[in-house]
Amino acid sequence: MDRKLVLQLAECAFNAHNVVLVGGPGMGKTHLATAVGVSGVRQHRKRVRFYSCTQWWTVRIRRRPQARLDYSDGQRLINSGLSF
Repeated sequence: MDRKLVLQLAECAFNAHNVVLVGGPGMGKTHLATAVGVSGVRQHRKRVRFYSCTQWWTVRIRRRPQARLDYSDGQRLINSGLSF
């Protein structure tokens, strides 16, 4: 994992409303997401919310019933630089 990216996440120094962590089991996604969330709340008074992929997709479908996930959505996430 890129140390510079981790520090940017910890400092909430990114230009996004959402952060998506993609990777295999046991790679530390939940650990990193928790640390980023705690940092956001404590240091920057940000609101944070955690979703598993299934939970996120369920919320998205409820908000936009016509939404669908296709191959290009997955590729965009993988190529975003947030995957490890």
